[in-house]
Amino acid sequence: MGEVSEGMLTAQIIMMALTVILIAVALVILFKKGKEESSNNPEGGSEVTRTEEQGREALNAKKIYRMARELEDIQEELIQLKKEQKQMNHRMENYVRNQEFEKETEKEQPFEQVLNYSLFAQKNDEVLQRYEAGMSPKEIAKELDKSLREVDMVIKLAKQKK
Repeated sequence: MGEVSEGMLTAQIIMMALTVILIAVALVILFKKGKEESSNNPEGGSEVTRTEEQGREALNAKKIYRMARELEDIQEELIQLKKEQKQMNHRMENYVRNQEFEKETEKEQPFEQVLNYSLFAQKNDEVLQRYEAGMSPKEIAKELDKSLREVDMVIKLAKQKK
């Protein structure tokens, strides 16, 4: 937050300095033209010359005013862009956090699933012990009086959990 306000302050100071320089340059130009015209016109200048000078001064003042307004508009746009950038950074951080959180929760098994597997393992403990002892699924099915498909299913599910 401190960096943004310092940057904005610096931008505003630069814009103000440019405005002051433009005004000073315009005044110097006008002053020099006034001296040149008065030296070219020994009578002290006519009414027409004065009117032309006033018209030029008015046009220059309008140009300077327009430039100052444009600088202010640019400053406002810059401030708005910085705000939008800050919002986008905040949204991106939230998105990344959410993605990381979702990945972590996918890795963790819910307690209910762990509990269900424990019940499954208890009910089919005889099948699993015999299979680990090296018996074939056909032998286990005959010995426990279960279907071959049931024994195969229990073995496959047990392998998936490991």
